[in-house]
Amino acid sequence: VKEDGSARFWPDTKGVKMGKRTQPVTGKYIQIINPGISATQALGLTEDGSAYLWGQDEISYLKPSDLDNNHNIQSIYGIGEEFDAAFAALKYDGSIVSWGSGDRKSEYLAPKKDGLSPYTKIYSNTSAFAAITAEGKIQSWGDNDCGGSNAPSGSGFIAIYSTYCSFVAV
Repeated sequence: VKEDGSARFWPDTKGVKMGKRTQPVTGKYIQIINPGISATQALGLTEDGSAYLWGQDEISYLKPSDLDNNHNIQSIYGIGEEFDAAFAALKYDGSIVSWGSGDRKSEYLAPKKDGLSPYTKIYSNTSAFAAITAEGKIQSWGDNDCGGSNAPSGSGFIAIYSTYCSFVAV
């Protein structure tokens, strides 16, 4: 990212069919994520709350244009290992959108709020996400072997910490 907030992207494209958007759209980027050792997508957040995806289209459920002009994104997160990568975006209304790649695409779909108060923060390890609500309730998703399921029940949790492949809530 340059001083003016613009960005350039140069992935390893050997054997990869790049999508129509191979570079970030014009904007003042405040955060950019490129997860995974071999990830060929990147996600950027601009100062107006817009999230833009660029790079390889075929690895995710969302195409780059699915997030365009959203203007409701508070923060973005990414996880990845080898050829599996996933992104999550926390919206200002407390909802989450996420998507993934590789063999586990469906594991990366964000949890539904199901009557929970809005999510306030997302945490991640190498292969899973966990989110906490204003009430301190936790939901997790992603690779089941790395904390993507069986989040603790109850409320009152204030933070989540992660290691390589696990979470701990306090």
